[in-house]
Amino acid sequence: MKKSLIALTLALASVASFAAGSASLEVARVSNNDTGAVSQAQTLSVGTTSGALAYGLKVRTTVAEAGGLGNSIEGTVGSTIKTVLPVTVYGGVGHDNGANGARGAAYQYGLVGVSTGYKLGAVNTVVGVQTRLNWETNAPKQNLGYVGASVALSKSVTASATFSRSFQDIREDSFGLGLSLAF
Repeated sequence: MKKSLIALTLALASVASFAAGSASLEVARVSNNDTGAVSQAQTLSVGTTSGALAYGLKVRTTVAEAGGLGNSIEGTVGSTIKTVLPVTVYGGVGHDNGANGARGAAYQYGLVGVSTGYKLGAVNTVVGVQTRLNWETNAPKQNLGYVGASVALSKSVTASATFSRSFQDIREDSFGLGLSLAF
């Protein structure tokens, strides 16, 4: 609980520094494809743009139904390339505390990804892939694909739904619903 509060405090403090951007909260049901274990993940994300670059910070806390807690934080930088569809390429670093913050379970990682989106009437869609770049031997490998859709509820509030599937060492499906607030 203490680590979750620290992570949440960092994320909320970051909202103030990203005053010109956005903040979102997503709650997801995550199921492990190997064990069938189910957990609930809450993800707080903040972001902004400056020139051609987009900056993001994401804090994710996962609570397993069978008991246990996980927490991670990621920072990313990306840029959109104009093609037939806009393609966003991004990279970043992350820190995962491991299950229950156990001694020796934490690890750091890099990540790279690419996404694109398309507007279908009032619905904005996104599809992307991401992979972890591990430099620690105990860090699990993870590739994931994701799709999402969002709809503006007002000028500054957006509702979204996402689905992702992870492969390699971390094998899970996640379905989430979220709200975003633009500043």
